[in-house]
Amino acid sequence: MRDRKRQILELTEEYVEREGFDSFSYHQLSHRLGISTASLHYHFPKKEDLGVALCAFLRGRLSALFTDISNGGGSAWEKLERFMDKGKSMAKGQQAICPISSLQAEINVLPVKMRQAHRALEQFELEFLTIILREGQERGEMSFQGEPQEQAAMVASTYKGAIQYARVHGEKYFQVAVQQLRSSMRSQSGRTLEGV
Repeated sequence: MRDRKRQILELTEEYVEREGFDSFSYHQLSHRLGISTASLHYHFPKKEDLGVALCAFLRGRLSALFTDISNGGGSAWEKLERFMDKGKSMAKGQQAICPISSLQAEINVLPVKMRQAHRALEQFELEFLTIILREGQERGEMSFQGEPQEQAAMVASTYKGAIQYARVHGEKYFQVAVQQLRSSMRSQSGRTLEGV
């Protein structure tokens, strides 16, 4: 039962990354998974239920990633690089974008409960970025104007926007955008975000 729900959510995430939440139907999901639409409705009676469950699924994945990054040690720059790793692979493929960003693009047509779940997911991600940036600022590894939470909004917007632009302009666009991000946050010690 749990494996089936996970399969549904993983395929939903794939559609969201490549086409958007509004672009696919239960019929498409059932066809790809080789199950009946009745089975989909059993797990998720309405598409809104599927969307809310997707947000919870993505939060669980982010939570595991954030725990790994936090427990992995290293500098704030190294932690930020590990956070951005998935974005690098998306930019190389030029097909998918961050599922959170994809849902943002459709926010006006998403059901109310899903909007609320999505907003909480966004906030969760921004809070983690804020922790990394505050750590970098306090250690003298990073330098930026304003508060860490304000810089987190700029970092997230730059990083995710670069992934989306890379779908049209190629991976180099992502690399250039991240390099500019490095430069803007370079501390007096000269340490930068290496390897991205």
